[in-house]
Amino acid sequence: KAQSSPPPPTSPHRALSPPDTIIEQASTQKLLDTLIDESVRTSARHPVMMQFNPKRQWIWRQWRGTVFSETWKSGLMNMVLA
Repeated sequence: KAQSSPPPPTSPHRALSPPDTIIEQASTQKLLDTLIDESVRTSARHPVMMQFNPKRQWIWRQWRGTVFSETWKSGLMNMVLA
């Protein structure tokens, strides 16, 4: 028969555990360092814009949902009435 080991102590006062304030300060410092590193980056992690594909068929397939596809009728009407 395999004997199970006793459960770990649940007391928050374990031997050699640092106070919560030290842990909080260290994690806050690490978070601040990470935020500063990210905010002063000189290069992007991922492309900022999608690569442009100049093929005519590709461009016309992108028509639906664009600003131009939604506004061309009112723009044309304003030009006619002007």
